[in-house]
Amino acid sequence: MELPAMTSMGMSLASNTRNTPIWAQPRAAPEPSASPIFTSFRVIAPLPGARHNVNATFSSWPRRWSMISRNRLQVKGSETMTLDRRAFTTALLSLPALAVSGRAARAEELGCTKFTMNESGLHVQPWFVQDSFLDMKEELQAANKEGKRLLVIMEAKGCPYCEKMHKVHFTMPEICSYVRKHFRVLQLDKKGAREVTDFDGTTLPENKWLVKYRAFFTPNLMFFDDDVERLVKNPPQKRIVARSDGPMPPDVFLEMFRYVKDKGYEKGGFIQYVRSRKDG
Repeated sequence: MELPAMTSMGMSLASNTRNTPIWAQPRAAPEPSASPIFTSFRVIAPLPGARHNVNATFSSWPRRWSMISRNRLQVKGSETMTLDRRAFTTALLSLPALAVSGRAARAEELGCTKFTMNESGLHVQPWFVQDSFLDMKEELQAANKEGKRLLVIMEAKGCPYCEKMHKVHFTMPEICSYVRKHFRVLQLDKKGAREVTDFDGTTLPENKWLVKYRAFFTPNLMFFDDDVERLVKNPPQKRIVARSDGPMPPDVFLEMFRYVKDKGYEKGGFIQYVRSRKDG
């Protein structure tokens, strides 16, 4: 019997791939990297003013990260469009890079290396809200009084990405100083049982309150609207102007905080905001 032609991968060109196990089917060569930061980056970005998701798959970060992760950034809107990763990375990489020289000394000076671990096993920054009554309306009012935005961070004991966020992202002076200056940060425990009073006065245990807001992956960052009346009137998902589920590179992390602080979500999507900063 004549043997079928074989490819360099040892696969028969004449074989029916429907009968071939997925793991044995030939795969196309990966597309060359568009940037030194990501070898694979897929973004679903919004049309201006639409509710949207930004889904990013990081197949390869810089060597120091050595991880494969999935990140989801969600902000206000309802329609989506697909944006080529080159457009996003080009816009992002055109922004000023985070400075490296003198970072350790400056971080120490700013108090950005003083995080501790609490009794629940969570890493805690000294500039996070301490001894909160977990009344969300009161926390928002306090943030407004300070001229800041309210951010709720959900973390979990043993979460490696949460640990990296504290040991890497928050020790960078550019990130640490910006977040401390413009955000009131309240930390919640994914498995915690403390009572949380929501904006509308309802109460739930900490872990169930997080489920109510669909916070499932850690670290989870939820940025809330700064208008008390809208927060009381709107359902939970419409109270959040931007959110991120899971880890992300430091540059993207910082851009998200700038996006919320500048209320970029009122003018368009995250990608549009990054582009406008590049053009500006």
